[in-house]
Amino acid sequence: MTLPSIHILWFVLLVLTSAPLQAEVYKWQDDRGETHYSQTPPPGVPASKLQPHATPNHAGQPDPRLKKSLEAFDKRHQQDQEAAQKRAAAAQQAELKTQNCTRARTNLQTLQGHGQIKLKEGDGYRMLPEGERQAKIAEAQKQIDEFCPQ
Repeated sequence: MTLPSIHILWFVLLVLTSAPLQAEVYKWQDDRGETHYSQTPPPGVPASKLQPHATPNHAGQPDPRLKKSLEAFDKRHQQDQEAAQKRAAAAQQAELKTQNCTRARTNLQTLQGHGQIKLKEGDGYRMLPEGERQAKIAEAQKQIDEFCPQ
């Protein structure tokens, strides 16, 4: 670098570092009583210079309010997921109950509608004795009472 370019570089650095980091802000009221804010005060009108906010103690650190808000959001999100899982489980239970109700009604209708019932056992069939048929009718009625809405 030549001597003049070094002087130019130093001049640019001096100008950049001496520029204010925040612009000044003035607050003033007009003749109608409305409050205004501007970077320069109007001539002949009393204006007050506003002080910039101090850098918070937690500068460079996560905002504690934001952290608390995020924690609350995470908690609500988890609760929503748990509620959705409970609703899905309840819907599944309701579907199973409906299927059990339908099966119990079909069994009862079959058991009551036919005199002799053949049951398949393994590769063969056997005739259902009347006492066992009455027990299965009572069991089907009990299942209807349990699974079918009244």
